[in-house]
Amino acid sequence: MKKAVSLMMAAAMTMGLAACGATASTDTAASTADAASIQEVQSYLTYWTGAYDCLFFCMNAELYNSLSPELQAIVDEAGQAACEYERELNRSQDQEIMDKWAEAGVEITELTPEAAAEFAEASAPVYDEFADELTPELIEAFTSVTQVDAGTTEPAA
Repeated sequence: MKKAVSLMMAAAMTMGLAACGATASTDTAASTADAASIQEVQSYLTYWTGAYDCLFFCMNAELYNSLSPELQAIVDEAGQAACEYERELNRSQDQEIMDKWAEAGVEITELTPEAAAEFAEASAPVYDEFADELTPELIEAFTSVTQVDAGTTEPAA
């Protein structure tokens, strides 16, 4: 088995490295990868739903804190709705993108629940590494969302 190393990099860098053969894959949402035309230089796609890029719904803290509790609740609800919509939109595009990529010759593998469980088990120690920096509530919030998104009732980590 080949060893995989995950690196965060901009799409332009990913494209360049893949074009010259230095990397064969990326860990990117299908819609993001498709927008960057990564399928032109990437030969493989493993489809899985275990993680999302960290995107933020942001508002200036001073402005937010100046709002009445009622308006803060509206902003909070709108932010949650926007996140849910983005996830639905993202997933609704996945099959269309995978079909397009398969037609272009990309080999597509769908990650099985068993393989996803192996990833979760292998990454579980990461939570311990960051326990001093993250609250237990934040770790629980992340793992419960990952667990639901992966379609399992087992703990994500």
